[in-house]
Amino acid sequence: MFPSVQTAFRSFSEKFEGCVSYMYLDIKGLVTVGVGNLVDPVALAQALPFRFKNKPEIPTPGAPATPDQIAAEWQKLKGNANLAREGFKACEPITELELSDDDIDSLILARVTGNETFNLIANTVYHLHDTLLQSISTKQWQTINVHMETNRQDLTARKLRLNESTVSRNLRRGFWWQIQETRQAMERVIEAYFP
Repeated sequence: MFPSVQTAFRSFSEKFEGCVSYMYLDIKGLVTVGVGNLVDPVALAQALPFRFKNKPEIPTPGAPATPDQIAAEWQKLKGNANLAREGFKACEPITELELSDDDIDSLILARVTGNETFNLIANTVYHLHDTLLQSISTKQWQTINVHMETNRQDLTARKLRLNESTVSRNLRRGFWWQIQETRQAMERVIEAYFP
């Protein structure tokens, strides 16, 4: 995954998934944590470094939870199907365990970096997102269009009667390289899914 995508993934995904440090039931009744990370079945939750919340009523705040303690909290949630309809906030007062922000980052990173197809699609979507939402000026689009024909900055500069540094700046500010990466990634996605 491109470093720029990796850096932006959490904040972008939080807009849609939210970020919850404790286990909760999603709308399908599956135990979830972090930024939409499923921990269902229980073994997935037990593999994570849950700690006790820092709350006055908890005797050992910050202490690591054992696999049995994680399983007990997981089962408490899973056994109450109403929680899926009530939303994640309903689970906060009945949970004692949580993940740190760093642990959530690690969980997200592990999910997104180990899957080549996911990486390809995520990179493509983020680059399309950036390209569509960034304000690319008319001059930058003109430079991009000519550069697509010539494929050389010196020829693009000559054709547009600009100096090469202006062409380079227009391409950079017009996200030329991201557009190219997006095009190449989409070609791979299309080849993979539509042989």
